[in-house]
Amino acid sequence: MRYRVLWLCGLCIIWGASSCISFKVESLPDPALVVREVTLCREIDESRELLEPGEAVTEFRAGKDSVICFLHLEEVAQRVGLKWKWYAPDKTLYKESDQVVINRDEIYIEAVTAYDMISPDSPAEQQGLWSVAVFMNDVLLARLTFRVIPESMIEIRSGYP
Repeated sequence: MRYRVLWLCGLCIIWGASSCISFKVESLPDPALVVREVTLCREIDESRELLEPGEAVTEFRAGKDSVICFLHLEEVAQRVGLKWKWYAPDKTLYKESDQVVINRDEIYIEAVTAYDMISPDSPAEQQGLWSVAVFMNDVLLARLTFRVIPESMIEIRSGYP
């Protein structure tokens, strides 16, 4: 009886080895975030499926131009918290955005765009070198600097209408 059980086990092993299953596993996209773009601009194009920034600039007219910090992420596979902190020329915090949560359900999203903006009000008080810090999940992602200048200076430099 013992030999019969061993013989059946051996037969099953031989039969199982001849019918192995084989398959190729496709690697999943890296769940890490890919930052495609962080830029400053004056306007956003909302006519497409994804938001697009206007021309990238680093000088803005005091009291006239909105300053937009635009962010484009690709291959988002996890929950992301975004926050912007804007600093005036005297290094004081001018504005801090509420945290924006993207992809709460942690599904794969091919691309995400987001932005925050300020409009410096008083030309005399707000001119100078500003900065914006962009945070992702409470970690500094980027720090960009820009200059707010009198309206007349930008017209002379670039012929901006």
